[in-house]
Amino acid sequence: MFSGEIKFNIKVSFRQGSKNQFSKSGNLFATCSSDSTAKIWSTQTGKLIQTLEGHQDWVLSLAFSPDDKLLATSSSDGTVKIWNIESGRIEHSLPCHIKWVWDCAFSPDGSQLATVAWNNTIHLWPIGQPKTQISHLNTEQLRSFGLDKLLDQLPENENRMIQSNDALQIAAFAVLYYQKIIQNENPEKIDYERAKRLLTACISDEVNKAYFEKKLADLEWQWKEKTK
Repeated sequence: MFSGEIKFNIKVSFRQGSKNQFSKSGNLFATCSSDSTAKIWSTQTGKLIQTLEGHQDWVLSLAFSPDDKLLATSSSDGTVKIWNIESGRIEHSLPCHIKWVWDCAFSPDGSQLATVAWNNTIHLWPIGQPKTQISHLNTEQLRSFGLDKLLDQLPENENRMIQSNDALQIAAFAVLYYQKIIQNENPEKIDYERAKRLLTACISDEVNKAYFEKKLADLEWQWKEKTK
């Protein structure tokens, strides 16, 4: 029965986003913020459980997966991130739109994530791809270790990497150049061509072929939008 009494107050800093959500179980509550973070709270105690840091700009929207194991966040930095709620770590980072990603939502069975951006584009993403556990350096780790310029400094390393047939590591480098296309107003053709070559090489991975084909199609679309 609704008593009309406040159970507890949650104190937040910075201006909060317009979309905050309860988990499916009702035990968690998530808030998005202009300080580039999302926060997960306990509805039983009102205490902060996780602060999710990784976006570069406002977090505009968020969504719990149907099993309450993942939280998706969309941001004005043009990305969507999928977080492991228990660990607070990023499972996937999707550079899916040119600018603001207004909203995101899981499908009822949790197999897909829909994202919508400021330019009225909607993308559907398969969840759980890549299917193989990534034990390689991801794109953010490449940057943190100063390896993001490796192919620019030694272009011959691109061929060596492609010849390794290590699709997941190749993909991490491909995303570096994919993000350059998205983030730059006047992207370089050399970056587009390198991203295309790297993603094309990844398609030979039969396990994750559909995922890489979609990334390649998205790259083509982003390049056309930027250069038209």
